[in-house]
Amino acid sequence: MPSFDNRSLFSDHYLLERLPGRPEWGEDVSAAWSTLQALYADRRGRVEELSEAQLETEWVQPVLSQVLGWHYEVQTPVTGMDGRVNRPDYSLFATEASKRAAQDQRADERAYASHVAAIAEAKYWGRPLDRKVRDVRDITNANPSFQIVAYLVANGTDWGILTNGREWRLYSGRARSRIDTYYAVDLQRIMEEGNETAFRYFLLFFRAAAFRADDATGQTFLQSVFEGSGTYARQLERRLKALIFEQIFPHLAHGFVAWRRENGVAAESDESLREIYEGTLRLLYRLLFLLHAEARGLLPTGQYSLTRIKGDVAAWRDRGDPLSPISDNFWNDLAGLFRRVDRGDPTTGMPRYNGGLFREDHPRNRFLREHRAADAFLAPALDLLARAGEPGFIDYKALSVEQLGSIYEGLLEFRLRLDAAGEPVLENDKGERKATGSYYTPHYIVEYIVAETVGPALAEREAAFRALMAEIEPKRARLRHVESNSSRTDEANGLRRILRDLDARAADTLLGIRVCDPAMGSGHFLVHATDWLTERLMILLNEFPDNPVLARIAGVREQIVANLAAQGITVNPEHLKDTNLLKRMVMKQCIYGVDL
Repeated sequence: MPSFDNRSLFSDHYLLERLPGRPEWGEDVSAAWSTLQALYADRRGRVEELSEAQLETEWVQPVLSQVLGWHYEVQTPVTGMDGRVNRPDYSLFATEASKRAAQDQRADERAYASHVAAIAEAKYWGRPLDRKVRDVRDITNANPSFQIVAYLVANGTDWGILTNGREWRLYSGRARSRIDTYYAVDLQRIMEEGNETAFRYFLLFFRAAAFRADDATGQTFLQSVFEGSGTYARQLERRLKALIFEQIFPHLAHGFVAWRRENGVAAESDESLREIYEGTLRLLYRLLFLLHAEARGLLPTGQYSLTRIKGDVAAWRDRGDPLSPISDNFWNDLAGLFRRVDRGDPTTGMPRYNGGLFREDHPRNRFLREHRAADAFLAPALDLLARAGEPGFIDYKALSVEQLGSIYEGLLEFRLRLDAAGEPVLENDKGERKATGSYYTPHYIVEYIVAETVGPALAEREAAFRALMAEIEPKRARLRHVESNSSRTDEANGLRRILRDLDARAADTLLGIRVCDPAMGSGHFLVHATDWLTERLMILLNEFPDNPVLARIAGVREQIVANLAAQGITVNPEHLKDTNLLKRMVMKQCIYGVDL
């Protein structure tokens, strides 16, 4: 089990394979390790009972200064997008000189922020970081993950640290999606296990030295890991794209053609080749979906998973065992997995997938219901998709949804034909067999289009939401006062009716925005629109910790728990994070796409 929880901020491949070869990994960390051990030993068993302010004084600040080498100022004002002044707990400076320079420019907020290496927000020990809680120890009763994203955007700082003393998270303002992307370390677990190697995954990423630029390269350690991870993902995308176009897709299509020949189809027409192409595309999309979902921990990876199947295929291939052109064992394994995803399987913790991609009776899945591919064709394609010709498995978590979408979108401009040997090949209208990339819209253009088209519409709704909250908040305060007086039942009931209406209007104002792409292709525009909308809503909702949208999120959480329970699956409600549920609501209520 890794010593970190990397939520796609970096590449797991980089963290596990390349980082141990860097000079920073070989540094002597014994002094910092001993200091942290002493701090923890002195406070062990007490930190759980401390208030937020007490924990900062007794634990967070000593770790920041004595272990990580930070210089800091507390509660520095930061003006948000709405003009409100926010105060992150800490402005962190990588050197004493940068702190003094910032202090000299305190009157100029932008100039001050230019010297800040990171901002930090601290909560009481063990406080959930992904939802609001009603607890006297929580001063603001806000969602911490909403807070840190709002502070990052307002401050314009590249990096943010969020901690509850036990868990330490690193967020980046440069991440393509800031809403649910971070790197985390469980510091309590490291201390309890006495794991100095795991401690390196904390120290190297959270210490002040990681934020100081190297004199030779001009890069900080974090920049180099972030960009190195991005380079790996781009190289992986290019390699995977080439393999899919030149080998994987033709292998899968060849399997279907061979099966058809075994079953009496002597020749293929243009229409049948189109059906084979559509079926192969559908199968490939299923495989990419599962590889990505399992890599991100969204689906089980046990006995009944693509993780297990790809492991079996790899072992078979590595042994050099012959693969039968008649046997379809691996196809049967895949078909069983597809059924479990479609129907759900409580024995493996697999919920029903609510979509048409895996649904057996969906019209677009007819080809896959009626065809199969033998091991000799399917196994090589699966292995290339899983390992790309390398000994180890591909880090699919490093690939974004947009990158996978670009592969899918590229395939749409191709068609299937049979070469002189009767084997399937992909070819576009120009007779080219390689992906050109001409179909792909660069991400910066998508960002611009979303900001320019969705931005003004959302700004109007944000203003309307704030106006409604200005009505709601005093009425809530009045209701609390009235409820304390049992003789004012009629007034209390009237206020509740008014608040129910205002709450519904406020939530509908935000979630009533509609974004449609009439030619969605891979969904690149809509994926970014979803992330962009979710982030903007997070920032807005952070202004009002007690708001009707969060109440709806709580209702969605209860509904999901109940639906899964009806399927025989038990889930901890705390694992259903506000951020993910808000994104889910945006996707279900605000995002529409057409692809004819």
